Amino acid sequence: MKLIFVILLIVPMFLLSAQDRYSAFDAIAKGNVNALASQFDNHIELCFNGKIQILEKEAASNALKGFLEQNQPKTCTSIHKGSSKSNESQYLIGQLTTTSGKFFRVYIYFEDIDGKSIIQELRIDKE
Repeated sequence: MKLIFVILLIVPMFLLSAQDRYSAFDAIAKGNVNALASQFDNHIELCFNGKIQILEKEAASNALKGFLEQNQPKTCTSIHKGSSKSNESQYLIGQLTTTSGKFFRVYIYFEDIDGKSIIQELRIDKE
């Protein structure tokens, strides 16, 4: 009985965590920087076309907003996902298609902190 109770408590945490991760692609597709930034850690590694920066949450949000204003998203779809053996960190790889027909590879690295998926790294590279 205790085992069933524990399972009922733990499974929803993993499902919510997975939903948080996939909502990142939805936020990019909609150009909703605030929704994505709500998942950022206090400092995030942000990379656009090979230029890597370690930025505070607000600065990263502003940089992403500028990028998405210059490259208006049409879709952002998941291509691949993976996780560490301990499942404490995950990554998603997707493709961002812009309204002007450009394609970008999107890589998002998450760590699970206190049961919540937190974005540690965001990379967007032109394909």
